[in-house]
Amino acid sequence: MAPIFGDRQKATRKPAAGSSTMTSGVDKPAFVFNAPGSTQSNGFFRTQDQQAPPQNFGQPQSEEEEEGWDMGDDAEMDDSRAITAYDDEEEEEPELNMQPELLAFAVKLDESNMLQSAQLGTEESTMIAINLIQAYQIYAGEHVEETAQVLEELENTAEEDLKEGHAQELYHTKEILKYWELEHQTWELFGALISHRLDAENYMTQDVPPSLANKYAADSQIRNHFFTTDPSFRELTIVLEWLRRYAPAPTADDIEEDALYRGDRGWMYTKEKIKGCKRLQGRGLSLGNEAELDKVVTELDPDAPSRQQRKLEDEDEAWEAYLMRLVWGFLRKGEMDNALELCEDAGEFWRAASLSGGADAWDAKIDGPHENDDGEIVKGNRRRELWKRMCYANASNKTKNVYERAVYGTLCGDIASVLPVCDSWEDLLFVHVNALVEGYYSSKLKKLQRIPAVVSNFPLFDAISYHARHDSLNDASIMSRIIDEIAENNEIADSKLPLRTIQGSLISMRFHDPVIELDRQLQLFETVPDYEPTADENAYGLDATEPRSLRVIVHILMILQTIGAGFTEGTEYHKAAENVIAGYIMTLGGYDKYELVPLYASRLTPLKAIQVMGKSLASFEGSKSRREDLIRSMHQYGIDVDGCLRQTMIQCLTMTEPKYVNTLSSAQGFVFNGFQDEIASEDIRLIRGMEWLMLGSEELRGDLVRSGCEVYKRFLLTGRLSAAKILFEQLNSRSIIPPKNTNGYDETFEEETDLVDETAVAGAMYMQMEGLIASMVELEKWQSAIKKPMRIDRTLPRKLKPLYDSVSRSVPDIIKNFLDEPVFLSMPGVVEIRGIYIPEMVISLHRVHVEAGRLINKVYYMNALELAADVADPERNTVDCFKGTGRLEEYVEEVAAASKCVLMAGQEQGKEKEGIWGVVA
Repeated sequence: MAPIFGDRQKATRKPAAGSSTMTSGVDKPAFVFNAPGSTQSNGFFRTQDQQAPPQNFGQPQSEEEEEGWDMGDDAEMDDSRAITAYDDEEEEEPELNMQPELLAFAVKLDESNMLQSAQLGTEESTMIAINLIQAYQIYAGEHVEETAQVLEELENTAEEDLKEGHAQELYHTKEILKYWELEHQTWELFGALISHRLDAENYMTQDVPPSLANKYAADSQIRNHFFTTDPSFRELTIVLEWLRRYAPAPTADDIEEDALYRGDRGWMYTKEKIKGCKRLQGRGLSLGNEAELDKVVTELDPDAPSRQQRKLEDEDEAWEAYLMRLVWGFLRKGEMDNALELCEDAGEFWRAASLSGGADAWDAKIDGPHENDDGEIVKGNRRRELWKRMCYANASNKTKNVYERAVYGTLCGDIASVLPVCDSWEDLLFVHVNALVEGYYSSKLKKLQRIPAVVSNFPLFDAISYHARHDSLNDASIMSRIIDEIAENNEIADSKLPLRTIQGSLISMRFHDPVIELDRQLQLFETVPDYEPTADENAYGLDATEPRSLRVIVHILMILQTIGAGFTEGTEYHKAAENVIAGYIMTLGGYDKYELVPLYASRLTPLKAIQVMGKSLASFEGSKSRREDLIRSMHQYGIDVDGCLRQTMIQCLTMTEPKYVNTLSSAQGFVFNGFQDEIASEDIRLIRGMEWLMLGSEELRGDLVRSGCEVYKRFLLTGRLSAAKILFEQLNSRSIIPPKNTNGYDETFEEETDLVDETAVAGAMYMQMEGLIASMVELEKWQSAIKKPMRIDRTLPRKLKPLYDSVSRSVPDIIKNFLDEPVFLSMPGVVEIRGIYIPEMVISLHRVHVEAGRLINKVYYMNALELAADVADPERNTVDCFKGTGRLEEYVEEVAAASKCVLMAGQEQGKEKEGIWGVVA
C-alpha cells in the first residue's frame, strides 16, 4: 500500500480474511458520502429532499449505514476563513487559556487505549485511531457551538448596554469561533482521508463491465463505477465534498440586499430605456446621445448581449453581477437547487434552464429504477458533455461580468475564469479540485467513446493535461503543486494559517513536511537564542511556539504512528516526530500541565523519553505531592523513572551552570554575617533536582550524593549561603547516607551499598560541606544573640553558655578537618572553597572565644590562644588557607589582642588565685 500521509513509510495493515472493508466484526464510524450521480450528491445537485438526515458532529452511525467517516451534519459553520493576524490598530490579543483543551485532548488520548495498541491487532488499532479522531472532532464541534452562542449573545447586546471593550471582545470571539470551525474541519478532513486511504489498498481499478459498456447506459453509472474502483478519483471527490460542505452559502440578507434586490423585475432599466427610445423614434425625436445608445442592447432576449455585442444599462449590469455572485456562492456550496430557485425567483427562468444541464441523465427503462424514485421516468441531460463545452464558451467570453464567467467556469471545470472571484484558500483549492474531478470524468467518457466526435470539436479546458505530468490522476505531484501554488499566493489572507498548512499537507500526502519544519524550528531555538518563527521566511505559516497548531500536529502524527502509517522508528521522519512531541511536552510544562507529560513521553523511544522527561521535570516548580503523583504516573506508563530522575539532575546542573561562573575569591576576604543573601531561581532549581533524586530508588543514592557535592560546591564557591542552608535543612545527610565513621569516610555506606570508592568519598565530602553550613548556623545564632541589647547580670552567662558550647563543638572540627585530605584537595574547587571559608571560620571562632571570655567566663580567653596553636599545626594545611587572602595579618593582630586580654584577666585575679592562668601577675 502506498503511504497514506506521505512520509514514504508503508503502513502495515492487514484486512480481515474474506473482507474488503477496513475491519471485520467491528463497526467503524460512518463517513456518509456518495458518488456524484447517486442519491445524495450529483455534481452540483443536492436537493433538499435528497440530503442525508442530519447527524451530530462525527457521531457513529448504526451498523446498517454505509461505512466510512462521518463528516457530520450540514450545519452552517459559516466560513472557516480564520485570520489570526490583527490589523495594526487592533489591541493585543488576550492570552489564550490553553489548559482546558490540553487536558481534554490528553484525556481522550488516554481513554482511547492507544498506548496499548501495540499489543492489539491492526484492525483494533485502526478502530482506536478512527474513534480518537472522531472524539477530537466532536470536541472541536462543541467549542464551535459554545463560541457561536457567546457570539450571538454579544451581537444581541443592546447598544445602550455596551460596555467598554465590547467591540474588542466581539472581535476576539469571532476569531475564536473561526479557529474552532477550522480545527473541526481539519479533524473531519483527516478522518475522511484516513478512512479512505486505509481502504484504498482494497481498491482495484477495473475495466467498465459489459453492462455499462453499451451506449445506452447512463453516464452516471460510469461515474459511480470509477468512484468505487479508482481511489484517486474517490479521494478527489471526497476533498471536493469537504470543500463544499463548509463553504459559506449566501444568506437571506445577502439575497435581499436593499441596494440591489429587485425581485423578478429583471432588466427593468434596459427595458425602460428601449421603450423610451421606441416612443421617441416613433415621434421622430432624438434622445441626443445616440453614441451611448448604440452600446445598449435593443432587444431583451437572453442572447441579446452576446448576439449584438452590446451591454445592458449600468443598473442592470450591476444587478446581473449581483445575481451571479449569489449563484456562484450556491455553486461553491454545491447547492444547485438553491441556485436554480434564485434564478427563477429573479424571473430568469432561461438562466435556470441553462444552469441545470449538469445533471447526469437517467432513464428508468434502460438504467433501472433510480435510488430516489420520484416518479420521473427520464431525468438529467444526455448531452452533458456538449453542455459543458457551451459553459466553457460562456466562461471564456471576456465581455461577461466576472461572476457570470465564474459560474459557467465552475460548471465546466475551468480554472482561469473562476480564479478572479476566489478570496480564500478553500476557494482556490475548490477551483482546482473541481476542475480535476470534471476533467477526470470527461476523460473517462472520451476513452470509452461516449463523446461524439462533433462534440469533441468544441474546446474544453483539460485539467488533467494542465496539472498532471503523465496525463493521469495517479501523478502524486498534482496536489503538491496545487497546494504550494495556493500557499505562495500572498493575496489570500488565510493561505499562511497553520491549520491551512496542515490541511494542505494531509491532502497532498506530505504531512511529514510540517513535522520536519517544526523540528527545524525547535532545533533553532536550541542554537539561536533570539530565533523568532514569525520572522522566518521559511516557516511556511507554522510556529513551534503556537500551542494549538502544535497540539493538532502532535495528535495527528501519534495517530498515524498507531496505525503504522508512517514515522517508523529508525527513519529521519521518526526522529523529527519525536522532537516535535518533545516540543509539545515542553509546551505542556509551560502551561503547568506536567501531569500530562508522562502520557506523551510514553510514546517516545525509551532513551528519548528519559531525555525529554528529564528536561521537563527540571523546570517543574510544583509541590512535593505533585512530584509524587508524577512519579506514580511515570511508573503507570512504563517510563524508566530512575533514568528520568538522573537526567533531571543532569539537566538542572547543565541549565544553571552559566549562572555560577562568577565565583568568590579568597583574596576578597569573605566575612560571614549570617545567611543574608537572596536565593536565586537557579539555586531553587538545583535543590529541586536533588529533591527529584530523593524520589527514586536505592539505585540513585550514589547519584544523589555526587550531585549534592556538586551543588554544595557551586553554592559555596559563589557565596550563596542561603541556598546552601536550604539544601542543608531539606536534604540532610541523615536522609540520604548513613552516619560517617570517625575517620571521615563512609565505609559503612560503601560496604552496605556496594558502591565504588568515588561514591563513598562523595558521601564523606557531602557530610563535611554540610558540616560547614551547620557550623555557620551555630555561628549565626551566637552572632544574633550578642548583637541584641542585653543586660549584663548574673543570668547572662547562663543564657549564652549553650550557644557557646554549640559553636565550640562544631566549628573547631571544620577548621581542623574540613576537606583537608589529599583525596579532597585534588578535586576541582576544593582548595578555593577552603581558601574562602577556613580563614573566616578561624577568625569568627576566635572572636567567639574572646566574646565568651568577656561575657561568660574569662577562662574562655585561653581557648582563643589554643585555637591559634591548632591553626599553626604544621601537620595540617590550615595556615595555607590564609595565603593570598590578606587575612593572616588580621588574624595575628586578633591573637595579640586576645593575649592582652589573657594578661589583663590574670592581673585582675592574680592576687586571689595566683597561678591559675599559668602566668605570674
